Amino acid sequence: MFNETNFVEFFDKGLIGRWRSLDKPVGVIDGEFVWNKLLGVFHIIPPRKHRHTSYSPSVVSLASGNVTILRPSLSNYQAVVEIFKTLFDLVDSSVEGAREMASALLVAYFKHKSKVFEHL
Repeated sequence: MFNETNFVEFFDKGLIGRWRSLDKPVGVIDGEFVWNKLLGVFHIIPPRKHRHTSYSPSVVSLASGNVTILRPSLSNYQAVVEIFKTLFDLVDSSVEGAREMASALLVAYFKHKSKVFEHL
């Protein structure tokens, strides 16, 4: 699921201007361009019982170049941390872009009435 071919296809089908429009303005018709700019910070709060709803939108957000705050449920927290541990392992292996993606991801559990959660 999480390989370059699938991401290119995902963005090519989902974005006017295809995947290249994430990096720069891309011509769509004569004299008209589109540039799919970053939205800023994505805050993802997935449902408790489904781990895949934690990592799928998070990976797409990171691949788009967004800062991503992921707040999984306490019951899924450890599994989600294990999934994203791979990204931090890639930083140690000096894989291109891994450091930037890892620094754009925060996986943390906050109680519903947490002041930190409210601030984020």
